[in-house]
Amino acid sequence: MANYIGFQRIPAMLRSLNFPPTFGNQALQWLNLGGVAGAIIGALIIQQMGSRTTMLGLSALAVVFSILMAVNVPSAAAITMALVMFAIIGALLNAVQTTMYALAAHVYPTEIRGRGVGTAVAVGRIGNVLAVYVADYALRTGGAPGYFSSWAVTMALVLISLALVRHHIERTPVGTTERVVASAH
Repeated sequence: MANYIGFQRIPAMLRSLNFPPTFGNQALQWLNLGGVAGAIIGALIIQQMGSRTTMLGLSALAVVFSILMAVNVPSAAAITMALVMFAIIGALLNAVQTTMYALAAHVYPTEIRGRGVGTAVAVGRIGNVLAVYVADYALRTGGAPGYFSSWAVTMALVLISLALVRHHIERTPVGTTERVVASAH
């Protein structure tokens, strides 16, 4: 839901802060560029540290950066800083979201894996639908700080949920990747 809150309402939130109309598109671009980097970096970190440490750490950082954005709302006078913050939060949100698919495939036993991952994706789509209502409510009641706080709240829920998962992906032992690649040749 946190990702969808960003995708669906960043332009509206920025218009309320008197940013130029085209800045909403730039902010979305930086959110997504950060997201691509975050997805790749998140996967690489999971290989080194496993999914529990990685995903909990990235979720916690997403909460912290969301709170920082709520406290230090981007201003039209500091456009570069705003874009950097959108890239960072995009990296953190997407690093967690994209690696959840790998975690879901790892958690479910083989015989129900397709149904389990499909259900996880369906729940994500419900988050997509609810995100517009959550974001609109946050903007109406709390303005931009409320909007960024909605990211913090949703990512805190993700953090708690990930902490409850018992079977996380273990780190990849050093040299395993090279042996797999060599055996494929």
